[in-house]
This record gives sequence, structure tokens and C-alpha cells, in this order.
Amino acid sequence: MATKINKANLPKGAKVYNSILSAMPTAFSEALPRATASNIGEISTFLLDNNYQPNLNSFITTLINRIGLTIIHNKDVYENPLARFKKESVPLGDSIQEIFVNPAEGEAYDLSNEGMSKLLTITDPDTHSAYYQLNRKDKYPKTIQREMIQQAFVSWDTFEEFITEITNSLYSGNYIDEFLYTKQIIDDAYIKNKMLVEVINEPTNEETGKSFIKLCKKLAYKMQFPSTKYNAFSHNRADGKTITTWTPKNRMCILIKSDVLVNTEVDVLAAAFNMSKVEFEQATIAIDEWKNSEILAVVCDESLLQIRDSVLKFDDFYNASTMSHNIYLHSWGYFNLSPFANGVIIATKKAEDKQVTEMNFADQPTKEITSFEGLTELQLNTTPEDTSSNITFSNENDQILTISRKDNKTVLVNPITNGSSKITASSDNGKTCEINVTVNVAE
Repeated sequence: MATKINKANLPKGAKVYNSILSAMPTAFSEALPRATASNIGEISTFLLDNNYQPNLNSFITTLINRIGLTIIHNKDVYENPLARFKKESVPLGDSIQEIFVNPAEGEAYDLSNEGMSKLLTITDPDTHSAYYQLNRKDKYPKTIQREMIQQAFVSWDTFEEFITEITNSLYSGNYIDEFLYTKQIIDDAYIKNKMLVEVINEPTNEETGKSFIKLCKKLAYKMQFPSTKYNAFSHNRADGKTITTWTPKNRMCILIKSDVLVNTEVDVLAAAFNMSKVEFEQATIAIDEWKNSEILAVVCDESLLQIRDSVLKFDDFYNASTMSHNIYLHSWGYFNLSPFANGVIIATKKAEDKQVTEMNFADQPTKEITSFEGLTELQLNTTPEDTSSNITFSNENDQILTISRKDNKTVLVNPITNGSSKITASSDNGKTCEINVTVNVAE
């Protein structure tokens, strides 16, 4: 008769192990003992049996999948303060369409024959669309060596620490990058003049603090009324077309540099936004800094930042040569600015126009890769060096190599097989340059 396990008295690490065991395929889970408070040595012997590697492989694979389901809720994992802007996930496709319908325009009541003749007239809605491309494809690798597993099964506490360390490393890396990518949306909008910018001195004393609060109060009130002034669509259209938008108080968000928040009375600032202190703290997100130090704050609708996950999953691969498991957290997503939402940047000055005039790859015209190990960085040279232009990269042959954009001036190349492919860099103001990359790895 099997020994009944008292779950209430099990250490946390043992409970985690049992949850992994329950999720394993039956053929493997039945070959391994369930955890008790004291049988970790017996479990270690079964898992690390050199004659039956599939036991360990199945355990690690299931462990990785369970981490993906957040079996560990650890307070030490970095929490992205801008995660509140994330919308529902979009697991299919590589683009999203956002549709906006402008408010209908009223017409005067007309009982004349001319007015009656409009009865069958078709009045199309004033509809506009924005398309967002999948613009993030990151992976976070972690290697689990056999020695790490042996050390983890010394006690249930060390096993729990082992799981926590993996979770912290992968999830924190992902969430830190999410935070940086989200801030970059605002930086790009500022540099490229995609949003309205209100200029004011940084609040460092009572006088400048009052001016800052007065500006915030003006924006908070005006953005609640229908207006064409505060959305990016109206701000950027060269043809003069506009849309009418407004932001109810419960949708208003304030992103504010921490230095500014420290130098401003929270109670007074909350009153400026016509909010209670509690409401203001819920609507406010403190930011450490933006790349453009001139940015002090952003007052916006919660729909301004269009952030969505496309892929968030774990994969693993067993390397028999080194007796180690490589695990990967894949994170793909969309980071975009909606042209149909209110948003105003408060800054100490407006950005200078720094669109790229010339650019070329540092290794131009050719680059040779002689190893399949690791990624190769290709760097762009641009004039001006700190260009505000957005630069994207394309690859001619995905069968030879794949690419991923690291930043505005760097592309990462992952070689697959011997051969050549052309990589092209393109700026949003029409500049391009190319480089031929040859993968030449000795057989």
C-alpha cells in the first residue's frame, strides 16, 4: 500500500517537484517517486541515473513548461511598471490593424425638397486605420548543466532556489527589456516630432514647480474635452486632416520623471489633475529617465501605447555532448504608438531634426562568418551619428542566415548554413545601404 503524503507539511520545493511530476507524461511520471519531506536523495538517484537519461530530459522539459505557467511567484522578479499599458495578446499573424471612426458631423434640419432629396444619400463614416508590425523578436537563453541539477537536489530548499534562480533570470530579463522598449516609444515620438510637445522649465524651485503644475492642470482639463489638438494623427497629417479625440479622467495616465515627482508636491499635482491623491497615484507611473533628458513627463490616454505579446513561450534542447540543457524564453511582441489617442510630451525644449543623411555598414561591402556558434553583430555608421530616423533591416535569404534587430544601428546575424545573403538597412526617410554576408564554415 502506497504511503500517504501529507501535503500540508511538504516543503515548498517538494510541492513544486510534485507539480512537475504530475505534468510529466505517464510513462516517465510513474517511474519517479513522489516527493516527501525527506526523500530528495532517492529522487536524485532516479533522476540522475546514467542508464536512463530520458527520465531527466522529460523532467527538465516539463520543468521549463511549468516555469512558463509561473509555478513560482517570486517577489524578486523585476516587475515592469509600464506593463499596465499592455493590451490583449495577439498570437496569430505579424501585423495588427487599429480602426478609428471620427465622430459624425451634424447637419441642420431641412424640410425643403433639397433636404428631402438627401434621404437616400449614402454618408460614409470618416474611418481611419493604423497598422502595427511585429517589431520585437527576442530570446533569453539559459544553460542548465548536470552539475547544477546535482547540486539542486541536495535539499528541497536548494531545489526551490534552483527554480527561483532560473525564473528570476529569464523573466526579469524579459520584463526589463519590455520596460526599455516602452520608454523607447516615447523617446522616438519626441525625436521624430510625432506628438505634441509642450515646453517648460524643469521644476527645481517653487516658481518653476508652480508653472509645471499649471501646465499639467491645463492639459488635464483640456484633454477631457473633444479636440483635434492632442492626438498624433492630427499632429502629423500634412494634408490637414484631423480627428476628434478626448480622454475621460479614468483613462488618463501620467508618466513622470522621478526627479520631477520628487520636486513637486504630490497633493498639489493630484489637485491639478482633478484627482484624489489615491486616484493620482494609481494614474501616475514614475520613470527613472528617458534617453532624451529633456523629457519631463507624458500626459496621455491609456490607449496611446499599443503594446501586445505575440509569443511568450519556453523551449529547451538537450546537448548530449556537454550533458546540459539549453532553455530559451522567446518573447515576441508589438510596441507602437497609436495615432488615435491623446498624448502630450512635457519637455524642456523641442527636439532637433536629426534625420539620417548618409549611412553604411561598418564592414561594407562584405562580411564573412566562419563559425556557427553565437551571433554576429553588424554595426551601422550614420550621419548624423545620433540620428532620429527609424532604421529597419531586411534579409534576402532566410535559408542561409536569420537576422534580428538589436537597436536602431545594430543587427544580429544568426548563421544557419554555408552560403551568401544580402542584408539591407532602410531608414524611414528613404535612405538605404547593403552588405553581403557570407557564411563560410569549414566542414
